[in-house]
Amino acid sequence: MPRSLSAIVILFGCFASNSFAHAEASHGVKDTLALAVRKASSLEALRVERDIALGELETAEKAWMPRLELDSTVAAGAASRGRDQAVAHTTGLFLRSNLYDAGKTHNIQQEATAVLAIKDLELRLTTEELLLSVLKSFGELRLLRSSLSFEEESYRQLKEQALAIERAYKQGLKRQADYVKVELDLRSAEVRLAQLKVEIANKQNEIVNAVGLDDSASVTLSVEDWPPVTLDQMRPVPGWDSIESESPETMLWNARRDLERSKAQFARRLKLPDLTAQAFAGVRNDLVGEDFLADRENTLTSEVSLTLNYSIWDWGARDREVLAALAKEKIFDIRRREALMRLRTDHKRLVAERGAISDQLRLVREIQKRAAQSFALSKESYRGGSLSYLELADSYKRLLDARQSILVQENALQANIHEALKLRGKLHETWLPEQGI
Repeated sequence: MPRSLSAIVILFGCFASNSFAHAEASHGVKDTLALAVRKASSLEALRVERDIALGELETAEKAWMPRLELDSTVAAGAASRGRDQAVAHTTGLFLRSNLYDAGKTHNIQQEATAVLAIKDLELRLTTEELLLSVLKSFGELRLLRSSLSFEEESYRQLKEQALAIERAYKQGLKRQADYVKVELDLRSAEVRLAQLKVEIANKQNEIVNAVGLDDSASVTLSVEDWPPVTLDQMRPVPGWDSIESESPETMLWNARRDLERSKAQFARRLKLPDLTAQAFAGVRNDLVGEDFLADRENTLTSEVSLTLNYSIWDWGARDREVLAALAKEKIFDIRRREALMRLRTDHKRLVAERGAISDQLRLVREIQKRAAQSFALSKESYRGGSLSYLELADSYKRLLDARQSILVQENALQANIHEALKLRGKLHETWLPEQGI
């Protein structure tokens, strides 16, 4: 083979292998969740807001520290002697410090701390909601793929039965009704297979787009790391006290209420006096009339002063601010109680669903065992000629229905478990313990 042709073949082989490797890129449940946490735009925006809140807290914590400022002032006015103009130029350093402000700075620090806590909790709660949404879609994808597997198995068996019945029918050993029935079953199975494949593709695209993967055509989502349902998972949902103390939504509303309380307290303290200390050291020039262009001497000057600032009359502006802050505090307290009632309702629903799903899962597993035994006996009877194909198909349908029911109940149980974890703020900790928010 010529060298140029060999090179082309090698290059084509490398390109093809890279293309196939790219086309076969697979993401499991855990990998997809990690990607969602890293790439979700809603979480990225909340992280930026949290960084801003952290900077504002650091600024508020330094409010009591003395401030050093450079000041340069030029003042002009009439001199005390005649009509000469006096010009004064002062340049120096000011050292200013708050001595007392009736707790206003402390309130500002409390507000900054509450805002940071709110941003942390909003980030945590949004992460939990995102993970729950992705996990719900993965559960549906897993259910669709399992249904497809059952349908494909059923279709293979139907084709075998169709061939056997067709031969027997031509030999006059089977009724026409059996032959027509198996043909109808085959066409129906083909339709269901096509529908399931479309639904699986749509569900995968939905997950890929939600996570933010660039090329959905080159991504395959795997459910191999989906945890199996165990008896331990069928335990009751934790009690309300545990939910109330651990729920990030409860803590978020508590933090918002605390923020409004701090704002109301700050509004009350605006009417109280401030005491500020100030020290100045600098150079002063005093120029009067014709001496403006003359040689000037710099005078060193320094002073220490205390300033008391107290608002005596403001036409009720401070009182209105206090009333508005108290009204907002009341509104947030009402919303907090509503959120707690909603959470309690969700908890009760999850408790009731967990018990019902667990009971149904035990029941359908027992039904599946009986259906498998019944189908095995039906096959023996069919082979012996004592059972028609219609009766055999009905027995096999009961077995498939039982298997599908198990998958549906297992998926419902997993969804219930994930929602209970999200309610407690434990979904991220459970699935991605090594990755921070």
